[in-house]
Amino acid sequence: MDSLGALQQLVPELAGLLERRYTLLRMIRSHGPIGRRFIAAQLGGSERVIRGDLDLLREQGLLHATSLGVQLTPEGERVLSQLQDVMRDVYGLEQLERKLAAALGVKKMIIVPGLRQRSRQQKGFGQGSGGVSLRSAAGWPDLGSVRRHHLGRPGGGG
Repeated sequence: MDSLGALQQLVPELAGLLERRYTLLRMIRSHGPIGRRFIAAQLGGSERVIRGDLDLLREQGLLHATSLGVQLTPEGERVLSQLQDVMRDVYGLEQLERKLAAALGVKKMIIVPGLRQRSRQQKGFGQGSGGVSLRSAAGWPDLGSVRRHHLGRPGGGG
């Protein structure tokens, strides 16, 4: 059992909390400055829970609040960058990339977790340019979208 697995066994709510706050930081980086009502609407969570997370992240020095909303501090940017590899482990992305590459018959698959806005029309499909949602009956987390890259093939590359 790895360290992350041991932590999850000891603190089962850790994965959900980590994912929620990571998603929150990513959304703030992408859209900041941003207000908590907008965040709650986009993430589908309660404004009370979002406010609690924002307060904690602000107390940790990761966010700065202005009249326009919250934005990441330089420390928040640093922490978010460091969390990217941790979250790849939490989501099991390397193993998933290998499975998808084999299933799709490509040399390499790169999954980039992303924020995905949901609409009535989407219902399980990623947004734009051929993305495919990874949420499935297998219980994978919502990782945004996957794009098929034709590495090493003529006309390919992205």
